[in-house]
Amino acid sequence: MLSTNAWAADEELSHQMTRKLRAFPAYIDYLVKCEDAILAKPINDKGSQRNTVIFARFKLHQDGTVKDIEVSGDTNAPVAARVIKTIRSCSPFPRWPDGMLSVVGKPYLRVYIHFGFNMKPPDPG
Repeated sequence: MLSTNAWAADEELSHQMTRKLRAFPAYIDYLVKCEDAILAKPINDKGSQRNTVIFARFKLHQDGTVKDIEVSGDTNAPVAARVIKTIRSCSPFPRWPDGMLSVVGKPYLRVYIHFGFNMKPPDPG
């Protein structure tokens, strides 16, 4: 498990990169659809405690492969392994469109996904 502060700083850089990638709307739309699919698959995990939170990040390479999947948060929850398996099942992604490498500036993009399981609904107020 990695330090949450290191994740927060790295995630902020990822958000900044996402804003730059708006020049590639079709690819961003595809990533959002994949993220929605990833989030939809393991949500109903009955073995995890209430308010289980898992943060996942991975490197999405220009050829569409996913590597270096890491998780943080409630990593001992039974659902943590399913999160990793579900991310792997979405790979490979499409190859990056022309010009995306020059915007990203390196051969991979760090992708973050936050998972909440068995979350208690907020109090109406």
